[in-house]
Amino acid sequence: MAGASEGIGAAYARHLAAEGLDLILVARRMEPLQELATELIAKYGINIECLPIDLSQADAAAKLSASLGNKEIGLFIYNAANHI
Repeated sequence: MAGASEGIGAAYARHLAAEGLDLILVARRMEPLQELATELIAKYGINIECLPIDLSQADAAAKLSASLGNKEIGLFIYNAANHI
């Protein structure tokens, strides 16, 4: 889930976690990702990986791809917004 650190992205993460799905959370800031991951792991017992990647950067897709390696992704939600 890209853009998962707050707002609608975090709401998607909470909903998917409640359904028992393991998650990979992506956003610029690691601290909010880790806070959300801690909450969801404690509540639902799922596996979560946090990736601090700024999706507004030109190399974001390459960083994301490299970080994911050969993991199988069943659903990808891109909910990142560009804050001005």
